[in-house]
Amino acid sequence: MARSYFAVAAMATILGICTAACSTSDSPADPGDAGNVYVKCDDDKRVIPYTPNMEVASAQKKFKFKLVSADPAPPQKNHNKWKIRIVDQNGAEIPDGVVTVPPPFMPDHGHGSSVTPSVIPTGDGNYDVGFTSPLHFFMPGVWRITVNVKIPNTVLDSAEFYFCVPG
Repeated sequence: MARSYFAVAAMATILGICTAACSTSDSPADPGDAGNVYVKCDDDKRVIPYTPNMEVASAQKKFKFKLVSADPAPPQKNHNKWKIRIVDQNGAEIPDGVVTVPPPFMPDHGHGSSVTPSVIPTGDGNYDVGFTSPLHFFMPGVWRITVNVKIPNTVLDSAEFYFCVPG
């Protein structure tokens, strides 16, 4: 019986620690309320301040990845939609390119969203991301969004966008 009590107490402690590590408040913290935390991560060195038409380097340096626009702008908690453009180093559309975006990931927490965002090609190297299945940032913090492009029988390349979702 004593073992059962200790096992339950240990599980409750672990659950409490995990809940505290991955929970935040929707509003700024009240100094008198130690339970609420306001996440501010825009000074994190990995985070890229949002600007329309921002461009990030790809891992293989084969393509240019541009975040044309975000809705909401800058990216915020909950559902987001992006318009991206991916072209080769000469600015040409990628023929037969397949673009995927896996669920956004929180590197500091070691978990991601459970929602895989949709990617819809709209022509001329442009893609709508999150229009039918959203880019979902369910909590404040640093989020990594990876965009992959694959050209059959040739190249796989990717780019990573890091954003601070405040809250």
